[in-house]
Amino acid sequence: MYAVRYLFSLSLLFILSTAVQAQNVIFAQLQGSPVMNTGGWNLTGAAAIGDTPGDADGFSNELILIPPVNTTSGAVFYSQPIDPSVCTKWTVDFEFRIFDGNGADGIAFCFLTTPPVGFVVGAGVGIPAAATGLKVVFDTFDNGCGANPEVQLFNGTGYDECIAGIQKVNNTAGNLDFIRSNNYNSARIVYDNGFITVSINNVVWLNNINSPINFTGYMGFTSGSGAFNDRHSLRNVVIYAEMADADAGPDVAYCSGDSVQIGTADSVNYNYSWSPATGLSQTNISDPFVHLVNNGNTPITQVYTVTTTLANNPTACPQTDAVTVTVNPVPVAGFAFSVPQTCQGQNVGISYTGNMGPAATYAWNFDGGIVVSGVGQGPYQVHWPDTGMHTVTLTVAQYGCSSALFADSIRVYEVPTGNFSIPAEICIYDQATVTYTGTGSPTAAYTWNFDSGTIVSGSNEGPYDIQWSAPGNKILTLTVTENGCVSPLYQDTLIVRPKPTATFDADTQICDNANATLVYTGTASAAANYDWFFSGGSQVLSGAEPQQTGWTAAAGTYSLGLQVSEFGCISDTVQHNITVYPVPTATFTVTPEVCTSEAAIFTYTGTASAAAQYNWVTAPGVIQSGSGQGPLQVSYANAGNPQVILTVTENNCVSVPDTQLVVVHPIPTSDFNVAAGICAGQTSILSYTGTASPAAQYDWDFDGVQVVSGNGQGPYTLGDGTLDSFNISLQVTENNCVSPLTTHPFVVLPSPVVDFTAAPLIGCNPLPVQFTNNTTVQPGIRYEWSFGTGDSSTVSGPLYTYLHAGSFSVTLYAENAFGCSDQLTRSNYINVTPHPEAGFTVTSAVIDMDNPTVHIINEALYAETWFYDMGEGTTYKDPQPVHTFPETGEYLVHQIVSNSLGCTDTLSLLITVLPVTNVYIPNTFTPGYDGLNDVWRPSLSYITGYDLQVYDRWGGLVFRSQDIYQGWNGMHMASGKPVKEDSYVYVIRYTELAGDQKELRGFVNVLR
Repeated sequence: MYAVRYLFSLSLLFILSTAVQAQNVIFAQLQGSPVMNTGGWNLTGAAAIGDTPGDADGFSNELILIPPVNTTSGAVFYSQPIDPSVCTKWTVDFEFRIFDGNGADGIAFCFLTTPPVGFVVGAGVGIPAAATGLKVVFDTFDNGCGANPEVQLFNGTGYDECIAGIQKVNNTAGNLDFIRSNNYNSARIVYDNGFITVSINNVVWLNNINSPINFTGYMGFTSGSGAFNDRHSLRNVVIYAEMADADAGPDVAYCSGDSVQIGTADSVNYNYSWSPATGLSQTNISDPFVHLVNNGNTPITQVYTVTTTLANNPTACPQTDAVTVTVNPVPVAGFAFSVPQTCQGQNVGISYTGNMGPAATYAWNFDGGIVVSGVGQGPYQVHWPDTGMHTVTLTVAQYGCSSALFADSIRVYEVPTGNFSIPAEICIYDQATVTYTGTGSPTAAYTWNFDSGTIVSGSNEGPYDIQWSAPGNKILTLTVTENGCVSPLYQDTLIVRPKPTATFDADTQICDNANATLVYTGTASAAANYDWFFSGGSQVLSGAEPQQTGWTAAAGTYSLGLQVSEFGCISDTVQHNITVYPVPTATFTVTPEVCTSEAAIFTYTGTASAAAQYNWVTAPGVIQSGSGQGPLQVSYANAGNPQVILTVTENNCVSVPDTQLVVVHPIPTSDFNVAAGICAGQTSILSYTGTASPAAQYDWDFDGVQVVSGNGQGPYTLGDGTLDSFNISLQVTENNCVSPLTTHPFVVLPSPVVDFTAAPLIGCNPLPVQFTNNTTVQPGIRYEWSFGTGDSSTVSGPLYTYLHAGSFSVTLYAENAFGCSDQLTRSNYINVTPHPEAGFTVTSAVIDMDNPTVHIINEALYAETWFYDMGEGTTYKDPQPVHTFPETGEYLVHQIVSNSLGCTDTLSLLITVLPVTNVYIPNTFTPGYDGLNDVWRPSLSYITGYDLQVYDRWGGLVFRSQDIYQGWNGMHMASGKPVKEDSYVYVIRYTELAGDQKELRGFVNVLR
């Protein structure tokens, strides 16, 4: 049997080998080393590249679909779909490995309508239940539908080892154990027009299975584990398809105006179709030429797509490829000068005028020019140091394309000079000769500036004769222009000297004890020659200088003059007149002594006229009257010996100051201190506090106040001889200066007399008491109450509440504004009796009609009388009465207690009188069905919490009821059968309305 399979396999291998050779175009592949290339494949779930023990290297050149972990899954799918209705033949070669765990689901090759984006966890080989398409499964876990490992093929929705329609080869003979192995197994899946063949390690296991695919789908692999695990991995995955190989060639670039060839070598087995046709030499060959023109300054691109089909089957599985052709622009190297010609050292602007941007490469040659600014494209500023013609060239390159050389020329002329000569200085209105000494020719243009000078003669390059009407430093300038070249500005300075002036400032008048000051104010410098002259007086010259201070003269009028010469120029003569005045005197007389605020008289006795200026210094005195020459009256606010100074000014001549002293006596004060008053039986001290000395004269007026002792300045002791109000006054005289009169009031008062009453004086606590103050009212009087409890008050008539019982003494203290006081204490004045407090209990607040009597227990405090209202009309005055209630009900009992003062208190207590419980229990009954004495039921009234239990003679419970109205019919509660005729024990537990719990025991006889 194995031999037959072997021969069959060899023949099939030949067929498969031939098929693969026909399918020689690789549609997709998943391989590479040392790192697997997964480009174009999408990995999901646990899938990742890595390394397994299945090969000898340590490279990440294997795709691990799942690690040896329970309940996980992973997948990898190629991103490009394929249509089996067009691409009818394809082959998948790959190697797989399933090991490293304890055995799990296997690996599946899938051709699905949609690549999975989520995977089942556990069984299912990682195939989603909704996945539609072809699944070729290498299943290593037995789910009960055949011996595993198995090779399975299913085309439809979902997957299950036991699904209907699945085709498989199982491991019944043990010949598929190799599928789960530490080593890699090679597998091949061939699809040929709907027929599928699956082989492992070159042995066919599923042969020519008819399972056509009629949709465009995606190829890939899935894997999953459930309660067990293994490491599932792939390598060397190659998918071949019978299709033409489309190759548009590598992307290319060229310069505009050239051409480039695209595509690849021609094959007679293929048909070719290129698009678009723009710029192509042909569209139906494998390698056409492209000729596109780029007139811009940036590259342009064109994508060409070639579609390749098999010549013998043009509609089968067409392939496309694309190539990008870049057409680079050819640079233009033009530029322009900012001027047609230039001068030595003068900057010329050079601007690029071609078609390229700043990123291009610019090769400039400026023919000896010096670049001032500019790089790359420019613009540039360039100048040349040499005259003559200079040629500038430029080439531009970018994107591998270069421009033609561009050249242009410019002439450079010499720059003329503007030098000239002038004298160093001249005088105003003299003529200066200006002579040109530069390199300009007579035909050049000359621009002169003579700084406001007047041209007397001369034109163009000169020479010139120039005259100035104003002195100063004259700046002469010249620029020369020839052939458009302008010389640097040349300038020189000529000094024009002014004619000096002889003006001077002089005093128009002086005093006969002063020197005249003459200050030159003209235009000459200090180095000039100054010629002074005078018509009289005495002069000591300070040399030929511009200022003189040594001239003096007696009173009179004089003439002074000056003439100045400098730089050979002589000024006009200038004259001034001066008058000399005499100096006045400042003598005066003064009143020798005055009081403060009294006027002193100052009288002028000097030589000045009344029209002179009189400067009196009288401070701190204040002028009361008079001005100028006087006389003046001056008063002083403070005592002392102030100075008086007088200075007299006449004709700007100031006298020597005259000084006199004034004696100013202070006006004494009459201030004194005395108390505002005293009380009868007291004395008071009066003290003088003014400024006078003891030797002064003191005029006192005591207005009838008793003077006990004292004289003169004092101090004085004042007595209480007369009770009245007085005004004490004082006036003091010293150094003939009289003080103002000072008056103070003074009063002699009687001491206050304290008296008070209160109401009520006796009562129960808390006791509010109103106090009435009968004390005589005096100025500034204040009060202080003490209530005998530690509390106090300062109000005149307080209301005070005594909280506690007792006898309390009350004190009132009064004090007036002069410290006179009185005090009254009334002992045990307020008597507070304890307030009665009601209180009682009863022997029981809940009773019944079996014993409806209560005993009242008195617990009242401080009571002297008692009154009880029993709530049903009965009253008692005994402290502890005994009362019997006539019937059931609730009674509110009131206790009212009082004392001899009529103070009362009340307390109430609720007493409940309940009815008596009645009990009747039959001792015999005859259960049956004749309606006579059939049920035994105890009768109880006025109870709660009823519980009836009946026991037989052996202690067995035969009946129980908690319903007072339910009796016993003689049936056993458990069996439901009649009990036998006998005596039975009953136990009844209940609670009376008063709350007492009761229990009754007895016998009941059952007769039949």
